[in-house]
Amino acid sequence: MKKRFVLPLILLALFSCKKHEFLGEYLLGELAYTNPYNGYETIIFQGPADTQVTFTGKGRSSYTTETYIDNYMEKWYAYETDNCRLDEEHGKFTFRITLQSHYNFRYSMSVALINNDSATFGFYSAYAGYNLPLSKQNLFTGDVYLDSLVVLNKVYYNVFVSPFNSYWYKNDSVCPAYLYYNKAFGLLKIEYSDNTSWDLKEIVH
Repeated sequence: MKKRFVLPLILLALFSCKKHEFLGEYLLGELAYTNPYNGYETIIFQGPADTQVTFTGKGRSSYTTETYIDNYMEKWYAYETDNCRLDEEHGKFTFRITLQSHYNFRYSMSVALINNDSATFGFYSAYAGYNLPLSKQNLFTGDVYLDSLVVLNKVYYNVFVSPFNSYWYKNDSVCPAYLYYNKAFGLLKIEYSDNTSWDLKEIVH
C-alpha cells in the first residue's frame, strides 16, 4: 500500500521545488500623463450642422495585474492598466481610453468609441491604437504625425492621427475613420467615413 503513494509524493516534491522567476513590475509612470483627463471633465465637440456632442467623464482608475509569460508558469511579471471612461450625455456613445504597460518595457494606448444607439446609428465599436511614448519616431503602421492641426480656429501642436478599426452590424453605417489626438488636450477630432467630423470645442474641468 505504501508504494502507491511514492510516485505522487515525488511529483509533488518536484513541483514544489520548481523555481518561479519574477521578471519585474512594468508600470506606466510618467506615460500615464499621455491621457490628460482626470476622468471627470465635460468634453464638448461640435458636430455636423453645428450640432453639439457632449461627453462627461465617469472616472479614471489604474490597477496592476500579475501574469505568466510561459506555458509552464515559471516566469511571471506585473503590468499596469489605466482606464478612463467618457459617456455621451444621452447615453448614445462611450469613449474608453486605456493605457497599458507590457513585458520588456513596451507601452500602448487604445481609444475605443462605442455606439450604444443601434436603432438610430447602426451599432459599431471603433478602436484606434498608439505606441507609447507618443512620438513621430514611434508610430504604428498607418499612423500619421502632424506638426500642427487647426480645429475650430484653434491651433494644436504635435498631433497624432490613427485610423479607427470599426466593427458594425449595418454595412451602410457611417463609422469613425480617424482619430486626432495630442498629449495636452487628448481627443481633438473624430473624422467619420462620410467626411463629417466631431471637432473639439471645449473642455470643462
